[in-house]
Amino acid sequence: MARPTVRILSRYILRQHLPPLGYAVAALTCAMLVNQVAKQFGNLVGKGLPWGIIVEVFGLSIPFIVAMTLPMAVLVAVLYTFSHLAADNEITAMKASGISIGRLLLPLLGGATAVTVIAFAWNDQLLPRSNHALRTLLVDIQRKKPTFQLKERSRALQSHVLLGQSHQGRRREQPVRTDAEGRISRRP
Repeated sequence: MARPTVRILSRYILRQHLPPLGYAVAALTCAMLVNQVAKQFGNLVGKGLPWGIIVEVFGLSIPFIVAMTLPMAVLVAVLYTFSHLAADNEITAMKASGISIGRLLLPLLGGATAVTVIAFAWNDQLLPRSNHALRTLLVDIQRKKPTFQLKERSRALQSHVLLGQSHQGRRREQPVRTDAEGRISRRP
């Protein structure tokens, strides 16, 4: 007779994890997408590109963002759910009824295995295709609009190597740092 109770408990624990997981994936993905839009929106709109192309650029960025946010979302969901169960004294009630912590974690291990398989398939199949399509689209945009250039990262200081002659006539390399305006900094 203990078997149906365990199934009910396993389903209950998994059901408690699904809404926080969905909210965390959605919230973290939206936050990172907004960050991506803030970084590239001016470059894309300022070049007179059609809105469909701009939406496609950001749409092709979503699989990478989901691949980055899924592990964070799982962590947030597990922490939220177990803190919620502990606050409601449900974990205490389960332990008092003779259910071990290992038994409480068993459904989560099954769910974690399912999320791992989904994440592996996502990263192995969908992510490379979307990254390739995004790179191809950006290259096409750059070819059609030669003044258009996306900077992957902008740094305030850039390193350059200054070639010069030493006092003995041999060539030597000396690292030089320049700021964003191209002025040479004193410190190497």
